[in-house]
Amino acid sequence: MRTIFLISPPTASDPIRSKKFITKENIKALKKEARQWDKETAREKPEVTARLLEEAEPFVAHRLPRQPVSLRLDPRDLSLARRIARGKGIPFTQLMAVWLHERISQEKMNV
Repeated sequence: MRTIFLISPPTASDPIRSKKFITKENIKALKKEARQWDKETAREKPEVTARLLEEAEPFVAHRLPRQPVSLRLDPRDLSLARRIARGKGIPFTQLMAVWLHERISQEKMNV
């Protein structure tokens, strides 16, 4: 039985985007792997792919529950964050959590 991995969009904390990982050799290896995946998936018939997707077990990454936090923010910043989140179609608290996570990841790499 196959396991299907649902991949989230890359973030700043993604190790593939870290400076240590990006080398000419790694880029060539990733391109070669991508070509191999393209060849293999091109050979699969749509009905076989559909059946495999139905039979696959979803991959679930377990993480600790999130903790609520209370912050005092400038009303203009809060208003702008809400407007940006509305434009992206996500709750503003989720947008702010993503921004905070990305910034923490950037700072962690600089330490």
